[in-house]
Amino acid sequence: MKNKRKSSNNKKNKIIKKSKIEKQTDGTVIETTDNYTYIGEFNDDLSKKHGKGKIIYKDGSQSIIGKWVNGTLEGLGQCIIDDELLLKGTYSNGELNGFVQEFEIELIEDEDEEDDERIRIKDPMESDKEYYVQLIFSGMYKDGYRDGNGILYFSDGGRIETTWVESSMTGNGVYYYPDERFMIRGIWKDGDLVRGKFECTEKEYIENECKSVYKEFQLKFDESTEKRISLSPMIPDLYEQYYCYVSTSTVENSGQGLFAKRDIPPGLIISFYNGTRITHKQTDSRDWKLNSNTISLDSETVIDVPTKYNDISVYQSTLAHKSNHHPNNNAEYSHCFHPRFGYIKSIRSIKPIAKDSEIFVNYGYTDHQPEWYQKLQINHNDK
Repeated sequence: MKNKRKSSNNKKNKIIKKSKIEKQTDGTVIETTDNYTYIGEFNDDLSKKHGKGKIIYKDGSQSIIGKWVNGTLEGLGQCIIDDELLLKGTYSNGELNGFVQEFEIELIEDEDEEDDERIRIKDPMESDKEYYVQLIFSGMYKDGYRDGNGILYFSDGGRIETTWVESSMTGNGVYYYPDERFMIRGIWKDGDLVRGKFECTEKEYIENECKSVYKEFQLKFDESTEKRISLSPMIPDLYEQYYCYVSTSTVENSGQGLFAKRDIPPGLIISFYNGTRITHKQTDSRDWKLNSNTISLDSETVIDVPTKYNDISVYQSTLAHKSNHHPNNNAEYSHCFHPRFGYIKSIRSIKPIAKDSEIFVNYGYTDHQPEWYQKLQINHNDK
């Protein structure tokens, strides 16, 4: 979570070698330089940007729409960075200051594409582009950086409310799990949780169903490595323990499986998939039998729960590796962020799951399909 990204700054320190200014018949002025194109209003002698306008940098890194006062951005404005991030806020002396919202954006390539679950907007820069948007931050800025109170939103439904200092989370804060029933209240420093405790809105659950060692355990950022799965492998996640448990699978010869501890609605994160972090090359070069608990995190990293950690008597910090495959799955793998484990995979329900029902995912094997997987697929297709 250590991101020192500077949000936007009008690139005012960049040397401009050439500038061509043309006034259009409608009064709009177009300024063209080696670095950018500006379309908008100028002062009377065309010496400075003054009034409403938009600036588009030729390297594609930024585009800004707002109001200039004597050559400097002032007031409400919007900025798009690398076609990936949209910022909405107030500029002061050319920098974002005060309350700002950050949106993750995805350029829509196919105009006919439809996705009812995502918000779709027109390009604020008034081009023909369209984007999917998702709010990822709302809070205070100072001179182009997150600075002050703010909320960080995750695609899995969780969020962190804390304080930022020069774009890094530092100070007291609360992480809210996706259901908002559970929380981790603690202290963040340089972007990471350094000390925290589980909390729950249902006091009876904490008092009667949770072991004291779990209630009193001091949580901290504990991202796994190639050699270490966790500093505290026997301390479970209370949110996960609330929704699921491990028992003998209903699928023949499948060992243990993951089950719903209570009725679960669709669309909820119910289990986490932490493990050691290895490369795809390591995964592909070893015996397939060693990959029974591997899952791709991204193009570089594979999460692996090694055989020695497969049993919950040895490792129970997360339980998603216990979920078995079924073609008629009621859950799916999803990305998530956890303040203890960092960016990992998780299991999200896609259908209502009744209490004590087994939680199934679809492994989606393509290149290499084990014999048991092929048989299960065939049996399912024959029904």
